[in-house]
Amino acid sequence: MFKNRLHSIPTKLILFSIIKVKIVMDEFLDEFLIECSENITQIDGDLLLLERGDKEVLKTIFRAIHTLKGSCGMFGFKRLEYLAHCTEDVFEKMRDGQLEPTPFILSKVLQSIDIIRNHLSEIQKNGSEPEGHDVEMINDLLEIMSKKVSSPETTKGIKDTAKSELNPVMATPQIADNSLRVNIDVLDEIMNAIGELVLSRNRLIQLNKTDTDSIFTGPIQHLDRITSGLQEAVMKTRMQPIGNAWARLPRILRDLCSSTDKKIQLVMTGQSTELDRQILQAIGDPLIHCVRNSADHGIEDPETRVNKGKDPQGTISLNAFHQGGKIIIEIKDDGAGINLEAVKSTAIQRGLITREAAEKLLSEEILNFIFEPGFSTAEKVTEVSGRGVGMDVVRTNIEKIGGTLNLFTISDIGTTLTIEIPLTLAIIHALIVKARHDSSQVFAIPQTNIMEVVNFDARVDSLENIHGSYFLKLRQNLLPLIDLGHALGLTHQLPFSFIEDDKNFRIIIVRSGNEYYGLCVHNVSNIHEIVVKPLGKLLREMNIFAGSTIMGDGSVVIVLDVPGIISANLTREDSQEYFIKDEDQENKAEKNHFLLFSTGKGATKAVPLGLVSRIEQIEVSEIQNINESFIIPYHGKFLRLMACADYVLNRDEKFVPVIIFTDGAQTMGLIVEKIIDVIGDHIIVEEGIKKDGVIGAAIIKGRTVEVIDLYFYLQTAFPDWFKNKSHEKRKNKFKILFVEDSVFFRNLIIPIIESAGYKLVVKENGSQALDVLESETDIDFILSDIEMPVMDGFSLARKVKAHHVWNAIPIIALSSSSSETNKLKAKMAGFDDYLTKFDRDLLLETLRINLEREEIR
Repeated sequence: MFKNRLHSIPTKLILFSIIKVKIVMDEFLDEFLIECSENITQIDGDLLLLERGDKEVLKTIFRAIHTLKGSCGMFGFKRLEYLAHCTEDVFEKMRDGQLEPTPFILSKVLQSIDIIRNHLSEIQKNGSEPEGHDVEMINDLLEIMSKKVSSPETTKGIKDTAKSELNPVMATPQIADNSLRVNIDVLDEIMNAIGELVLSRNRLIQLNKTDTDSIFTGPIQHLDRITSGLQEAVMKTRMQPIGNAWARLPRILRDLCSSTDKKIQLVMTGQSTELDRQILQAIGDPLIHCVRNSADHGIEDPETRVNKGKDPQGTISLNAFHQGGKIIIEIKDDGAGINLEAVKSTAIQRGLITREAAEKLLSEEILNFIFEPGFSTAEKVTEVSGRGVGMDVVRTNIEKIGGTLNLFTISDIGTTLTIEIPLTLAIIHALIVKARHDSSQVFAIPQTNIMEVVNFDARVDSLENIHGSYFLKLRQNLLPLIDLGHALGLTHQLPFSFIEDDKNFRIIIVRSGNEYYGLCVHNVSNIHEIVVKPLGKLLREMNIFAGSTIMGDGSVVIVLDVPGIISANLTREDSQEYFIKDEDQENKAEKNHFLLFSTGKGATKAVPLGLVSRIEQIEVSEIQNINESFIIPYHGKFLRLMACADYVLNRDEKFVPVIIFTDGAQTMGLIVEKIIDVIGDHIIVEEGIKKDGVIGAAIIKGRTVEVIDLYFYLQTAFPDWFKNKSHEKRKNKFKILFVEDSVFFRNLIIPIIESAGYKLVVKENGSQALDVLESETDIDFILSDIEMPVMDGFSLARKVKAHHVWNAIPIIALSSSSSETNKLKAKMAGFDDYLTKFDRDLLLETLRINLEREEIR
């Protein structure tokens, strides 16, 4: 009966399934080799104990060879599996008392183990078993079992022969000897010890600041370097590939497709991206829920997809990559998208918002309701969904580890869920703040939550009181404010009463989920590297605290939980992000954001805000001159600094502002005189200024500013900055067509792409780009602006996707505008993705992923 069923299965389906299983197995080959090596090492040692008369080890020997045999069978190594099987049978008979472990038998078994070791070594080198067979060895093992050779008399005369046939046991190649398994508890103990060492180091550095000529300065600096190196090495031992958290997803998706009659393929990229195991464990279940949601709610059934003109098989894509010191995880599907009207209707029915207020909401504001507890738009409850339990828990778990979630959806195009999480939780960077001017207590805010710090000075007129709640007017947004001192119970006065007597307060712009808020504080210190310690029982249940740390001066500082503070102090109405709408906004030029600063001489300078990693106040006394360069100790390493043009470092100053730029693992600081403001405006940069370090000039808020050429400073200070390890590998391998009419943005983007080793063809509009596609057949990728003369990016994308040859070329929209309207138009026009012009890391990562896919094809 089984045979008939087997014949009814299509041959292609069987072959396809075998191929898929083989690919999955190959990904775990290294773990297989490590495990087999450990088992063989154990068997070697236990056989020596057995030879000395310890028969209790037969149980562990049998388990080890049984595991090895099973693993070989799972990977399809038939020759190895059969030899291990026969060896297992010998051990089984010894374990059951049917065979006596005589020297002859043990010698034969050791010979078999040596052959197994040789086979594994061959697999490690070539990925496959050696050709041939082990007939002689197997026959010897079968003869031992059949004749029940057990007594010394039976083996007399053949013992010496058996010994002469043995291979050198310990001379046989090493298998996977570059890896070692360490108990997780041991790693945690080491990590805790490193944390204590970091605290002691910070304490010594703080004590030594008062006497820089001390005999202890040199040893403390050496201790600092050793501690940083040790900390980094231990952190690497805790890092695991995110693919480990994805391992269960293919099977889960297969079962879901079987129960729903859907056809879905799972595409995973970036599986090797590493993060701390503690983070990895925390995101496992949320990822599973998100993928199940995409499959059940997002992907349509095959018939519906065909009626929409789609492929009957849907696609869910998972991608992970590093960006700005965080891990970005994207979960995309090409399904129906989220029905915003259904979400809005459910929110109204549940009393979460009034119908009048709901009509004024933006799409991203409507999507926030999905994260409400018990929220569901499903018409019926199934095994997969419909119970209203899930996305609220997902967000809670992600925010507990300092992460954020963002949703983006387009009807009939699909949905993208973006998760940002920190690399580790053990040792983090935090901003130390003083909540009230009349209180000496300070608190730590994790840097992952902080977007920027606003120094108010005389700009109190930017505060607005709406129905008793204060808001900050910041770049077209009204952000809800929280009086941190009042929220933490440090004062009995009314909230924001400090405004009248504290004109120098700061506002820390923080992010929780995809919403932004302002925390009002009296003062901020520098960013510090801290070790987060758990709180005691009395404070552990308070969701406004995340832990505690010990500072360099020995004081204990509480680490704040930003999402907890926001949820405890703001209602949904208060926490709504208000957007000041401009009716003509879509018809105006694209808006750009610039950081304005001064250098003491010449015109005010500006740099695109998207290129800035952070801004910090650096103690001038810590800045050292080495080989005509400035350096400072920074987060356990040395940060190289460069003074911006026209600026001369004043050693009499206590602090100096430094603009931090980060590119992967490299970091640079630009010293300036004063940070002026962040301006978002419709700015036109006039090129043509012949001055080193300047791209062009612009008029911003009535003042003339010089837009600095960041790449000039990077290449001047660090000639090797743009050298990429894979530069030569990629050189001239991929050709990218870059379409941009602005000289300013061409000068900004071209160095980024060329420094990564890609060949570039640059054109000014869509019409010129089509001419290139007609004449050059080796274009691998298209990057295009959306707003251009003659032919804009939308028209270009439509023509590319309509062409029978060009439609296979990935085309990405590159714009300075992040409006949802433009994103929607880009998707509808055929763009494969939409990026902002100032996100260098995301641009290069997108290029890499798409070009790797093209190479596979």
